[in-house]
Amino acid sequence: MEELSITKSGEIYELEAINTVLAEKSLAHFVKQAWEQVEPETQLIWGWHLDAICDHLQAISAGQITRLIINVPPRHTKSLSVSVMWPCWEWISRPGIKWLFSSYAHDLSLRDSAKCRRLILSDWYQGRWGDRFSITSDQNQKVRFENNHAGYRLASSVRGQNTGEGGDRIVCLPYDTLVVTSCGDIEIGDIVDNRLDVSVLSFNHELGVEEYAEIEEYKKNPARDLLEIELEDGSTLTCTEDHEIYVDGKGYVRAIDLEIDDGVFVQD
Repeated sequence: MEELSITKSGEIYELEAINTVLAEKSLAHFVKQAWEQVEPETQLIWGWHLDAICDHLQAISAGQITRLIINVPPRHTKSLSVSVMWPCWEWISRPGIKWLFSSYAHDLSLRDSAKCRRLILSDWYQGRWGDRFSITSDQNQKVRFENNHAGYRLASSVRGQNTGEGGDRIVCLPYDTLVVTSCGDIEIGDIVDNRLDVSVLSFNHELGVEEYAEIEEYKKNPARDLLEIELEDGSTLTCTEDHEIYVDGKGYVRAIDLEIDDGVFVQD
């Protein structure tokens, strides 16, 4: 009985060692093994799209490609793969990599940053790669955390100020839609690409009036998933799922959290 127990223990140790090596060499294996650490109550349903995402992200890590746009429907593990798992995986072998994440909504950047840091500090991760690097105590926050190899992960948004900051990996999750400006409706991509000197129609909550406001910052980001919202008058609104929309009695609400019968403020 004692000999059987030793053999069993040895088999378990060998399996863990194999999984560790596989996770180091393959981002897909890492995502599968790390999933329970970030989503313990959600079953991972693997699909070919996740193989494609992981293969392309790993190609960036290998220097085979330098630019990547990922277009998949919402709730298909894009954010977890790109913004949470990928930095943790690459820091295993290259902890000096600097990451800059920018999202349309700042709370989403903070959400993914917190999950990324939580995964790194988990017993599962520390038990396998805790000797590779450590998170420094003087920069260990949701917005920014660093390691002792000068690598860092910075979370920002399109309203954030990143002057003086940079990254080896710049990951953005913005929107692509028409913007009402002082020169008419213009795609936001045109505004950013050409740095157009236009004012954008905004709502002044203090005065309760619409007004044109100057652009404070230009950022160029890849496209992301869009939602189409149909209003009772038959008009539609196309925006990202995180786009904040002003709702009567609620204030600003993410588009994906809108409910039937919500009173949405629109331009007259």
